[in-house]
Formats: sequence, C-alpha cells, structure tokens
Amino acid sequence: MASPPEQIAHALLAKALAVSATGSDGRTIAPKGGRTGEGGPIPETPFVEIGDAGWELEYVGSANAYDRDEARARYAVIFYRQFAKETDREKEDLRELFWAFRAALRADYTLGGLVDYAHVGRARVGLTPREGKWYWFLIAEVEAVFLAS
Repeated sequence: MASPPEQIAHALLAKALAVSATGSDGRTIAPKGGRTGEGGPIPETPFVEIGDAGWELEYVGSANAYDRDEARARYAVIFYRQFAKETDREKEDLRELFWAFRAALRADYTLGGLVDYAHVGRARVGLTPREGKWYWFLIAEVEAVFLAS
C-alpha cells in the first residue's frame, strides 16, 4: 500500500486533472495531462505537476497504545502553460485553472476522506525555461493535515 503522502499526491493530481474553466472568450480551459513528481518534458499544455514541498510531524498522543502524530504535508500543485506571446490569454488560463482547482478542493476538503482537511495556502505565478521552451507556471501550495499512526 502506498504511503499517505503518495496517496495524497495522487488524489491532488486526480482533482487537478478533473478541473476545467471557461476563458473570457468562451473557450474551455482544462489540463491536457499531468504527473506526480517534477521535471522532464511537458508534452502539451495546460499541464499539471504535483511536487513535494515538505512535511511536519507533531506528536499528539496515543490511542490504543499506538503513537499518533499529526502530519502536515505540503504539496506544490503546478499548472503550466507554454509561453507563446499571448501573455494575457496564457496567464488567464492559469488563473482560471487555479480558481477552478481551489473551488474543487473546497468542495471536497478531505480528498474523499483521505485527510482531515486540505487547503490552498498561497499561490504564485512566474515564467520558467523547461527543455528549451518557456512556460508560464502557477504554483498553488496545498497543505494537507491528517493523523499518522
């Protein structure tokens, strides 16, 4: 069985791949693919990657003689859009995907009962080179809290 952090990463990927939004010109915006882990080629955009951003464990006691920790796992949910000199439209795509993802997460903050809660804590936008091409990216930092035994 996969570890809780791995299960959460896959749940976040499924949620991110399921979102869609409508651009100001009426076109549908949705990820065309994604993966857990970061790096490597991006086949087509919009694309999403789920990366690890760290964990914190805090001892919260024991139940039935088992030690229990509260885990706070952080993930980087990264949406990419290839830079093609349509800056306003490209950035709009990322903003729309972010808000659709945030709404989907708020509608199921337990990721189907996998965690106590998950939420977006912050987001940022930038431009980065990958594999000889330039991409806009929007990183949504997601924190997931759950009891680990």
